[in-house]
Amino acid sequence: MVWVIAASIIFGINPALISMSTSRGMEPVSQIFWMYAVSCVINFFCCRASGMPLKTEKNKALLMMTIGLIGMGGTGCLLTVSYQLIGTGTSTLIHFMYPAIVSGTACLLAKKFPNGKMISAIALSVLGVILLVQVNGGHNGGMKIFPAALSVLTYSFYFILNGRPFLKTLPSQAKCVWMTAGVWIGFGLYLLLRGRIIIPVDGFGVILILLTGISSAVAYNCLVYGIKKIGSEKAAFASLLEPLTSMFLGILAGGEAFTLKKGLGSMLILLSVCCSTLSQKGRCSQWI
Repeated sequence: MVWVIAASIIFGINPALISMSTSRGMEPVSQIFWMYAVSCVINFFCCRASGMPLKTEKNKALLMMTIGLIGMGGTGCLLTVSYQLIGTGTSTLIHFMYPAIVSGTACLLAKKFPNGKMISAIALSVLGVILLVQVNGGHNGGMKIFPAALSVLTYSFYFILNGRPFLKTLPSQAKCVWMTAGVWIGFGLYLLLRGRIIIPVDGFGVILILLTGISSAVAYNCLVYGIKKIGSEKAAFASLLEPLTSMFLGILAGGEAFTLKKGLGSMLILLSVCCSTLSQKGRCSQWI
C-alpha cells in the first residue's frame, strides 16, 4: 500500500512543478519532451545497472512506443495545457474520469452490460464535470476543459493497451524505457520539424525539468511495484490521494478559488472513481 500512496502523492505534486515550469516560459510540448527525456534516461540506466533485458520483438517495441507517445506524452501535453486554462486541481479531477471510461470500454469489448456501479460512476462523473464547467464559465468553460477531457481518452488508451497479456511478459521498467523513448522521439521530431526547441532559461528552470522527469520515473515504478504487491483494486483506492493532492496544492500554492460548485463537482468525480473501482470486482474488468 505504501508504494501506491507514495506514487499518488508524487503524481499529485507533479502538476504544480509543471505549472511552475510553464510559467517561466516553458511551453507544453517542450516541457513534455524534456521531462520524458530525463525519465527515459533514468529508466534506461536503472535497467542496465540491474541487468534487466530490454530486447524485444520489433512489433512490440513499436507498439509500446506508440502507447507511450499517445498515452503518456499526449496525456501529459494535454494536461499541461489544461493546467494553464483551468488550474491543476480541476484538471486532475476531470482527468480522473478515466477509470469509468476504462471499465466501460472493458465491458463493451467483453460484450457484457455494465453493472450498476459502473453506470453510477459514469453518471456521477458527467454530473461532476457539468458543475465544473459552470464554475469555469459556461460555454467558454466547456472549451477550457476540452484538453483535460481529451486526456481522459488518451490515458484510457494507455491503460487498456498497457494491460494486454502479450505485453505483460516484459519487466515493467523495461516497458517504461520503450514508452518514454516513444514520447522523447515523437515529441523531439515534432520540435525539430517545427524548428524550435525551448530550453530552460535559467538554473531553476533546469531544476524543475529534472524534478519532473525524476518524479515521473519514480512514481511510475512505485505504482507498478505497488500494484504487483496489493492488486489493482486496492491500488486504485490508494491512488485517490493523487487528485486530492493536486486539488489542495492548486488551492494552497496556485491560488485557485474553492467554491461550493467546485467542491460538489469534485466530490461527484471522486465518488465516480470509487464506484468504478468497486465495479472492477465484476466480470467486465477481467478483460484488462
